[in-house]
Amino acid sequence: SYGFYSAESHGTGTFRWTDRHGVIVLDAPAPFVEVTVTANPLAGAAVSRPSSPQEVGLVLDVDGCRVIDERVVSTSPITRTVDVANTSGRAIVETWIDRTYQPSDFGSRDTRRLGMMVRWRFVEHATGADRRCTDASRR
Repeated sequence: SYGFYSAESHGTGTFRWTDRHGVIVLDAPAPFVEVTVTANPLAGAAVSRPSSPQEVGLVLDVDGCRVIDERVVSTSPITRTVDVANTSGRAIVETWIDRTYQPSDFGSRDTRRLGMMVRWRFVEHATGADRRCTDASRR
């Protein structure tokens, strides 16, 4: 992987922080992957007043298919379920975010540049509208 930090646990499960750009290759044991991304809550505040955070642009591709391309001002998770049945048992997840936050700039010992939280799980059946890559959604 590149630009993905080690896995961390939280009350809602395991996730990984990204840097500004990240790529990871995942074993795909099921035909669908459910990916959830959450913008770093402090990325927008780090360059603006905390009371009025700026938009943060985030992008998520799965196997070269653009599944998220949004500008957000909140930390509400964004989840997409993607069909990875034809990926030969692997899925490539690639992320970009236009702003990161470095906790050490604000007194923490954590020197990582944190972009977005990413978590995934592979499922046998799509729970939402599954995304199939079309020519229009390929980058």
